[in-house]
Amino acid sequence: MSFINVEICDGIAIVTLARGKVNSLNGMVVNELREQLEVLETDKNIKALVLTGQGKFFSFGFDIPEFLSFKKEEFTDYLTNFTDLYTYLFLYPKPVIAALNGHTIAGGCMLALACDTAGVNWCPASVHSTTTASVGQTSRQVPQRVHL
Repeated sequence: MSFINVEICDGIAIVTLARGKVNSLNGMVVNELREQLEVLETDKNIKALVLTGQGKFFSFGFDIPEFLSFKKEEFTDYLTNFTDLYTYLFLYPKPVIAALNGHTIAGGCMLALACDTAGVNWCPASVHSTTTASVGQTSRQVPQRVHL
């Protein structure tokens, strides 16, 4: 089952989280997103990426009900994999814009903060925003408009 949709438009890859109503993150989503990012990294026709979610959520974060049955080692493995994903995203060699189409909570917020910039009320041609995203000591200014 595919939880990541990719659409290419004029050299820009629109990568959409598409898992259920709230785009919750689990091991399959993390692995599939990483695989798609790796494919897009090597595609010389892709100039930039837009990461977004389907529906009214960017991402609600970790799929907590699924993790309730995990043993400590299983959850530790998931956290390591997720940490590797957002580190990879933070260091990604192409510009990545988080298009925050809705609620961006916990792990979803961590993915958004790993992007180069973030915006709300977006369309593929431009990102509009007036927010600053902050978590603990990490803060990223969000420009008012990013043109692609």
